[in-house]
Amino acid sequence: MKKLSLIAVLAVVLLGSQACVSSKKYQALQAEKDALAQSLSDIQNKLKMLEAERQKLAEERDALNAKVDMANKDISGLKGELDAAKKAAAESAGLKDAVRKALRYYEKSGLTVQERDDRLYLTNAQPILFRSGSVRLSKEGREFLGTLAETLKANPDIILMVEGHADKRSISSSRFADNWDLSVIRATAVVRELTKNGVDAKQLTAAGRGEHAPVGDDMAQNRRTEFIILPRMSTLNSLVK
Repeated sequence: MKKLSLIAVLAVVLLGSQACVSSKKYQALQAEKDALAQSLSDIQNKLKMLEAERQKLAEERDALNAKVDMANKDISGLKGELDAAKKAAAESAGLKDAVRKALRYYEKSGLTVQERDDRLYLTNAQPILFRSGSVRLSKEGREFLGTLAETLKANPDIILMVEGHADKRSISSSRFADNWDLSVIRATAVVRELTKNGVDAKQLTAAGRGEHAPVGDDMAQNRRTEFIILPRMSTLNSLVK
């Protein structure tokens, strides 16, 4: 009987010891599980952050690529404009040289070609001047226009704009509305003289600038006529190719 009681006590002690050990292991395993779960959660959060950052970088990359593409297009466009400007400048220089060569023979007659403000002017040592308020050509003016007419007839591809000018004095004659009107009529008088000498009217254009383009303080010099060369581009292009 005593043996049975002792055996029972020993069994209870052994079972209690095993239960205590199992509880500690369980708690340790539970703590490890919780740690792993927290670590997994941290990793997942980091992955989300990295994915968001990756997405942001991808969007920035796409935006940068778009800017680069736009910049390349702008550069390409600017290069095209620059090439066109260089070509136009070369053609313009060639055209001016072609005009000068075409008129070189007539320089012995007193005609010269001048470049001012990117325009070619045909000038004479003795310019065509008018008395104040007058549209009558002087003898010297008609002689000059006779020489100019021969030049234009020999070069039918040159278009000439005849530009009349007036001084700043107010008009006292009822024939003209104002100085602008007077300058246009002066240019027209010159054009009529040129056509009288055989120049094709298609080569001529009459224009007036009134008193708005003076050459100085001398009013007599401001009452003048200027000749601006407007070459037919299609024809003169062949001269410079």
